[in-house]
Amino acid sequence: MKKIVLLGLLVLGLSTSCERNNVNQENLEIENTVQKFQGLTFTDWDSFYALHTEINQLSSEEEVVDWSLDNNENAFFIKAFTTDDDAELEIADQLTFALMAIMNVDYKFKVADQTISFVDGVFMANSDLDSELKKIDNLQITTIELSSENKNATLNSRINLSNNGHGTAGTTHKDFYRERYLECYTNDYMAGLSSRQMRYVQQLKATMVGNTAFLWIETKLYWRNSKGKLRYAELEQRNYDYNINGTVSIKVGPFGSYITKNIAMGAQDRIKCTRSRWNRKQIASAFPVNNLTPWNINLSGSIKHQINGDYYSWTAPVNW
Repeated sequence: MKKIVLLGLLVLGLSTSCERNNVNQENLEIENTVQKFQGLTFTDWDSFYALHTEINQLSSEEEVVDWSLDNNENAFFIKAFTTDDDAELEIADQLTFALMAIMNVDYKFKVADQTISFVDGVFMANSDLDSELKKIDNLQITTIELSSENKNATLNSRINLSNNGHGTAGTTHKDFYRERYLECYTNDYMAGLSSRQMRYVQQLKATMVGNTAFLWIETKLYWRNSKGKLRYAELEQRNYDYNINGTVSIKVGPFGSYITKNIAMGAQDRIKCTRSRWNRKQIASAFPVNNLTPWNINLSGSIKHQINGDYYSWTAPVNW
């Protein structure tokens, strides 16, 4: 049976024009000299789309980090791997890896004479000649995802479904106590029950960038600190085994005809230490897709989560 699920759709299009005010050219040149923009600048939106696609095709977080260090040392993506600030982690959870690599630490980048900013979950723009921030209607993010992470249910930018009425699709996390793990730096096995609870998480997400829609699975590992807050676990290597089958479809083209993709995913991910806060596995992509077009999803199977060396593992059912 087919099920329509509207997921996180990131809609990126041509920016609206901003009104230009007459300013003194000499003062503008002085201001530009003093306040030089520290971030990536694109000549046009096509250049932005091309780079987003290039970064999106990198196969791992490690490669995205390395790209950022080589091409945008001020990237928010680099900061996202070390911050424990709740607000910054919430922003990182809303964005694609490619967007985090393109943005600077102030969540900004430039396209032609416009500065694009991510403010309170909304993309805004202002030009070199007009400092007023204006919402860009065709550059927006709406996050509606499959999750039972009740902690996130209060976020304005997200709607969480603890149970979507289709089997176990809403069961996307599992709390447990780690018994053993392979230590990152010594490569020795460390035994002993973890003093604090840990949590495996899996979520189904989607974005749309420049009329290309992407559908992927995100897996994460958390631990709870003394205040009960979830924090990313970064000391444990971990293994993921994907066994997912079914179909996904979406409307494409000028006439909105459905394109169906058969999914037969039998894959493994071996996540190394450091830089491993998020792990994402792409299921499918489609082009060209109109704005806010939902995926039609019919997937079943399982994902096995396990810390490398631990006795415990969680085989999470997939019924999306």
